[in-house]
Amino acid sequence: MEPIYRALNPQEIMQLTGQACTCADWSLVQVAPDFSPEYIRGVHFVGQVRIGTQQLMAEPEGIPIHSGVYRTTLCECTIGDNVYIADVPGGINRYTIGDNAIIENVAQLSTRGLSRFGNGIRVPVLNEAGGREVPLSDRLTAQIAYLLAMYRHRPGTLTALSDIIEQHARSVASATGTVGEGARLLHCGRLMNLRIGAHATLQGVIRATEGTILSSAEVPTMVGDGTILDEFILCSGATVTDGAILKRCFVGQGCQIGAQFSATNSLFFANCEAFHGEACSVFAGPYTVTHHKSTLLIAGYYSFFNAGSGTNQSNHMYRLGPVHQGILGRGSKTGSDTYLMWPCRTAPFTLVKGHHHGHFDTRDFPFSVIAEKDGISFLSPGANLMNTGTLRDLYKWATRDRRSGTDLRDIVHNDLFSPYLAGSVAHGLEVLNAFCKDCQGKEYIDFQGVRMKKTSLERGIKVYSTYMDRLTGMEISLWLNRSTSTRDTTSGAPPVTPEGLWDHIPTDSAPEPWIDVAGMFAPRQTMEHLCKELEERRINSLPALEEALREAGSIFNTRGRAALAPLIRNHCEAMPGGLSDLKAILKRWEEAEKLWEQMVRADAVREFAGTASIGYGIDGSENIRKEDFEQVRGDAGGNPFFCQLCQEFSERLEQARMLLHPSASEPVPAPEPVPEPVPEPVPEPAQPIHEVPQSHQPPVHEPASVTKACVNDLLAEHHSGVDMAQALQQAPLRDLAAGIGLNDKFLFTRELFKSNPSLYQQTVARINQSRNLEEALEWLHSRFQWDESLPAVQKFLDLVKRRHS
Repeated sequence: MEPIYRALNPQEIMQLTGQACTCADWSLVQVAPDFSPEYIRGVHFVGQVRIGTQQLMAEPEGIPIHSGVYRTTLCECTIGDNVYIADVPGGINRYTIGDNAIIENVAQLSTRGLSRFGNGIRVPVLNEAGGREVPLSDRLTAQIAYLLAMYRHRPGTLTALSDIIEQHARSVASATGTVGEGARLLHCGRLMNLRIGAHATLQGVIRATEGTILSSAEVPTMVGDGTILDEFILCSGATVTDGAILKRCFVGQGCQIGAQFSATNSLFFANCEAFHGEACSVFAGPYTVTHHKSTLLIAGYYSFFNAGSGTNQSNHMYRLGPVHQGILGRGSKTGSDTYLMWPCRTAPFTLVKGHHHGHFDTRDFPFSVIAEKDGISFLSPGANLMNTGTLRDLYKWATRDRRSGTDLRDIVHNDLFSPYLAGSVAHGLEVLNAFCKDCQGKEYIDFQGVRMKKTSLERGIKVYSTYMDRLTGMEISLWLNRSTSTRDTTSGAPPVTPEGLWDHIPTDSAPEPWIDVAGMFAPRQTMEHLCKELEERRINSLPALEEALREAGSIFNTRGRAALAPLIRNHCEAMPGGLSDLKAILKRWEEAEKLWEQMVRADAVREFAGTASIGYGIDGSENIRKEDFEQVRGDAGGNPFFCQLCQEFSERLEQARMLLHPSASEPVPAPEPVPEPVPEPVPEPAQPIHEVPQSHQPPVHEPASVTKACVNDLLAEHHSGVDMAQALQQAPLRDLAAGIGLNDKFLFTRELFKSNPSLYQQTVARINQSRNLEEALEWLHSRFQWDESLPAVQKFLDLVKRRHS
C-alpha cells in the first residue's frame, strides 16, 4: 500500500524554522500523518520532499541515536519511516530512502539525469579493443554472459540477447535513485546514480557512481573502506572492500574482492575471489581465484581457476590492436611466475608452469601438465588427474559455495565424471592412441605448440584408460543396483541379469557432445536449440531466457548419467573381449581402483616426506624437527581429507570385488597402514607423473572369503534370481558417510539438500545415529518433503536401508 502523506501545519513549519530548517516553498514538503518535527534539524528542503515518521532509535556506530534528519539538504526525495540521516554536506538529491536506513557522514548522495544504474553498459571482455562486448545487467548470469561473449558466430543470437538486455535496462531507467530498507551508508565520499538494495552496507567508500548494488536482508552485500566503483553491478552477497578499484565490472553472488585489487572491463561470477592483483578484460567464471599482488589476469576466459603468484599473460604481440585472447579450461592452475603469451588454450584441469613464449593449443588433453624447459613447452597428458590437489579442489568447490537464499543466479555443476569431462578424456585417449601409432621410433612428437615425449604419451594413455575403466565400473555398478532396486516384481518381467546388461542400457548411436557453459554442463545440441529459440524470438524476455537456461542446466541432473552410456559402450567395445566379456570389464575396474588409490596415496604421502619438514624444529635436533613437524602438520593417516579419500577408495574397491566375486561376504577393509612416504623425485617437465615403486605400493587386503569363481561361471549357474547387482545392493553399510561416494555426495547435496553441505552432513550423521530403519525413515519424513519417485531420493533411501539392514 502506498504511504499516505499530509501537508505541514503552521506550527510544524514554525518549529522546523526554529530548528535551523529552511525551505523556499513549504507547501512542497509532505509528511506522514504521525510526523513529529522534533527530529528534523538543520535541513534545507528543495522541491517535493516526503518524510515518514521518526519513532525508533538508530545505531549507526553502535551508539543509540534517535531516527531523524540532521544537517543536510533534501532535494526531490522520499524518506521512509525511522530513517536516520546526518551530516551529508553535498545533500541528497532525487533519492527514495527505505525504512530504517542509516546515512551518516556521506559527502554526497545524488542522482543526475536519467540513469540505468549500470544496466546496459557494454564491457569489452577478452578483447580489449572490443568485439566480445557484454552489456551489464542486474540479471546477468555466467551463462547469459557466455552466450554474449562466445557466440559471435551466431549474430542472430547476439542481436536477440542484446535486445533483451536493452529492454530490461530501459525498464529500470529512472531519474531517482534508491537506498533500500535497512541499508547503511557510513563515512563515504561521492555516491552518484545508484540503486542500493535492502540491508546493503557501504562504509568508507571513496566513490561509487552509475551502479546497482543488489542486496536483501537474507543475503546482504558489503562495500567497504577505500573502494572506488564506477559503472558496475554488484550481486547479492558480494563483498568488495579494502581499497578495491572496479571500473565497468560485474561482481556475482558470493564473490569476494579486496586488498587493493583493481579490475577494468571484467566480469566475476559466483564465488570468485580476487585480492592484491589486477584484471583487465577478464571473463572470470565461477570460482576463479587470484590472491597474489604480482598477478595479472588479462584478456582471458577462466572458471574454477587458481592463479599462482606472479602469473602473467601478454596480448601485446599485435599490430592492429590488442586482439589476442586466452582460454584456460575449467579447473586449470598456473604455478608461480607462470607466463603465457596469448593466444593459448588449455583443456580442463591443466596445470601450467614456467615461461611459455609460444602459442599452444592443448584443448584435446584434459588433466595435463604443461612445463617449460629451454624455451620448449612440454606436455604430459593426464599428469594432473591422479593427485590429491585435483580431488581436493573438487571437494573444496562443493563445500565453499558462499551463495545463499533462493535465487541462485549462476548454474554451477561440479563432477569429476560428468559427460563433459568423460567425453574430454575419451577424446584425449583417442588422440593419444592415434599418436602412439604414428610415433614409432620417435623420442617425441610436436603438436599444436607443445612437445610430448613418447614416455609421457604412453603414460597419458594409461592414465586416461584408468579414468575410463573406473567410470565404466562405477556406472555398471550403479545401473545394476538401480535396475534391481526399481524393478517391478509384480509385472512378471524376468529379472535383469549382467548377461543382458547391454540390451537394457539406453545408448545413442554416438556419444552426445557436451560443453561447459561457464560452469554449467549441457549438451551442445541443447544450447544450439536455445540459440535458435532466441533467433526466432520465441525467447524474448529475461525471465523466459532464465527459465530456458535453467531447463538446459537441469539436463545434467536428469540425463547426465544416461549420456555416459555411449561413452562407456564405445570404451568397452575397444577392449580385447569387447562387450561380451563382462568379467574382463569388471576386472579392469578393480585394477583401475587399485591403481588410482596407489597413485593418489603416493601423491598425498609425498606431502609428508622428509623434505617437507625442512624449516621445522628451528632450534633443535632431528628428533625435535620431526616432532615439530608432526605437531603442526600431523601425518597422512590423520588428515581428514585424506582419510575421507581412503574410505571412498575402500568402498569403491569393495563394490568392484562384490560384482566380480558375488559370493564374498566380508567387506574389504580400509587399506592400513598408510604407506611410507615416497621420496620426492626430481622429474623432468614432461614427466610429472611417477610410477610408484613396487616396494612402496600400499598393501591391498583381499577379503577372507573371496572365491575364485569368475563372472562367466556365475552367469551360467543362474542362482535363482540372485545376481551380482543384488549382492551389491544387499551389502550392509557400517557407516552411511563412508558408503556414499564422491559423485553421489555431490548429487545428494545438490538435489536433496539445496546445495547446503552442512545440512547434508547433519542429516547423514543423524541417520547414522538412528537405532533402526524405522526411526531413520520417520526422522527423514518429518523434515523433508521429497518426491520419492526421483532417482536421487530412491538412491539415498536405498543407502539408508543398507545402513540399517
